[in-house]
Amino acid sequence: MRPALLVLVLVLLSTADIATTWYLLSKGLAVELNPFANSTSISTLILSPVPRFLNLIFLLSVFLAEMYADRFNAFVEKSYLHALIFLFPLYSILVIALAVASNSALILGLPTPLPVFIRSFELLSDNPSVQITTAFSCIWLVSFPFLLKVARVMYANNT
Repeated sequence: MRPALLVLVLVLLSTADIATTWYLLSKGLAVELNPFANSTSISTLILSPVPRFLNLIFLLSVFLAEMYADRFNAFVEKSYLHALIFLFPLYSILVIALAVASNSALILGLPTPLPVFIRSFELLSDNPSVQITTAFSCIWLVSFPFLLKVARVMYANNT
């Protein structure tokens, strides 16, 4: 049940992300901030290799997390790096949800802090890839304790 729910949420959020991104791009309301996504057409947006590779890692993480669910507490106690297989799916869902919320806010004419947050890393580099990677690394660091608590609740009945 848990893997199916995680995959369903990812599929729904990814679809919403692609739809809202394409709407914003086609209406000229925004530009794609993610340098890893090819936004020249809807089909290239859907088939961009980096997001699809991350979806593959998501599926692998969900599979491994289910396989080792009974060892969740041992993985966390041993090393937080071992807990990444449990946390990556949750982080992926969080990041895509942030993108959908940001896109939806722009469509509705509301302000969104995500592009401003990403651009705040212009001091580090002019390269958009570095800016977005740094921004999402900061989101990872801030969200890590929350994601760990959610994972503990999700896998509590297996330990």
